[in-house]
Amino acid sequence: MNFIQGRTKAVFLVYFIGVCAVTANVLCPPDQFQCNSGQCIALKSFCDSVEDCLDGSDEVRHLAGFKCPVGTNRRTCVLPQHHVTDNVTQCNDDLDICVGNNGINRCNKCLTGNTSVSNIQLCDGIFDCPDLSDECLCDVTEAIIVCNRLELGSLFKCDKQKSIFLHQVCDGVLDCADFSDELHCRKTKGVSGTTQTKLSMPLRVMDK
Repeated sequence: MNFIQGRTKAVFLVYFIGVCAVTANVLCPPDQFQCNSGQCIALKSFCDSVEDCLDGSDEVRHLAGFKCPVGTNRRTCVLPQHHVTDNVTQCNDDLDICVGNNGINRCNKCLTGNTSVSNIQLCDGIFDCPDLSDECLCDVTEAIIVCNRLELGSLFKCDKQKSIFLHQVCDGVLDCADFSDELHCRKTKGVSGTTQTKLSMPLRVMDK
């Protein structure tokens, strides 16, 4: 049985659609952005194309996590999880206010770990959860070819019985000899760090 078949999928779905529960650990004032390191910078410095955090966490764009569009050009960066559900708006359209005035939940917690994503990131063909659950628990997804190779135990099955960890899927590095960990990814990061479409990006082969 693979990761998304039968009762396994049904049980996982019940868990996945539950209310997002992220405990914010923000020590900076509400008008400031807290870097992953704990450094405080101006709120407007988040996702402005300039790395103000010493650890660069204000300008992360190509990792899994909560994708946050900012400004009139809707530049999108990954919002650190401690800022998700802190009731301070960082993203356009109040996307990071997980429970709106109408009481409707707008965020979802990934199946494993503490990562949460917005509702609009679910079932869009792009992997945003580290465990791939934002796509592989969908009834219909463009990522079905990748999802069908998932195994229980957080592994992805390549050819010839080889398995790799989920974080190695769609990361721009060829870990499988049959290229299956990158071949069917809709969007992923290339060597230069830019987001590119499947098959058109330059890939790196993992050193053996």
